[in-house]
Amino acid sequence: MSNMTTVTKGDIIELKALHNPPALVKTVLEATVLLLGYTPAEAKYWKFVRGLLNDPTFLNKVNNLQAENCTPESAKLAKDLLQDVTEEKACKVSMAVSKLATLAKKTVDDCESAGKLKDPS
Repeated sequence: MSNMTTVTKGDIIELKALHNPPALVKTVLEATVLLLGYTPAEAKYWKFVRGLLNDPTFLNKVNNLQAENCTPESAKLAKDLLQDVTEEKACKVSMAVSKLATLAKKTVDDCESAGKLKDPS
């Protein structure tokens, strides 16, 4: 793996421990879950997202996020969600969230480069 941020098992454990996470955590996870191909309704539902955190394949899926697997809709929604999320803000909340935010933002940027965020004319 390149010098990309890698989410670790420890990060997932840290996120799972948050029963009532700060809004920023939910926002970053919602964007990540959207990029993984889940529906907006699923991504918004914290219990569903917590369930994904318990899935042993989740870590691998997150670390292998690929722009080509994202739909334009999910990329757009994720971009809007992550608009106000800065690495600085995320770091204050948790290192794990900061890594996820970096990964999600990179995926959104890749989607943008691939022309997925252009408005269909």
